[in-house]
Amino acid sequence: MNKKILENIEVVLTDIKERNPVMLKANTPKIFLTVGLKDLPMYENPSHIRKNILSEKEAKSLGLKIGSNDHYHALGKELYITAINSLDNPLVILKSKLNNDYIAITETKNNKGIKIMIPIDINATTIVNRVKINNNRVKSVYGKEEIYKYIQNRINSGNFDLVYTKKDSWYGSNSRSKNL
Repeated sequence: MNKKILENIEVVLTDIKERNPVMLKANTPKIFLTVGLKDLPMYENPSHIRKNILSEKEAKSLGLKIGSNDHYHALGKELYITAINSLDNPLVILKSKLNNDYIAITETKNNKGIKIMIPIDINATTIVNRVKINNNRVKSVYGKEEIYKYIQNRINSGNFDLVYTKKDSWYGSNSRSKNL
């Protein structure tokens, strides 16, 4: 991640009034291009970045209002950045049949040892400094318990397709999936 992106993330964490989405990647990772995404920059909204990085306690100490539907994932800045960088080499990619969502399952684990998933809204439009930008928008970054079961349920529901599995992935291997 380049220095400017890191600076923009820091601004979002220190200035709670900042509303401009942050570009996390200048280009969509190549693996996503092979499953149908356009090569667009990847952005995330500032409020979501805060919810991914901060704990609820940290958010309150900054003066952020916490709603009943707000979920703070407490990844911390370094782990969040590691998770975003792991989009270059995900374990699994799922594609929704219902909307423009893709879900990446990464090798990165949260502080509880749970694999991190990253939902992505493809071909989205965001406004940065009053300029419309087409992008693949990161919706959130968080650990998902029982990820193997989650994947199976999404596929079995008929609402998601498995569009990519890393060659040496744990997916489909019952012995390795127990660790998820």
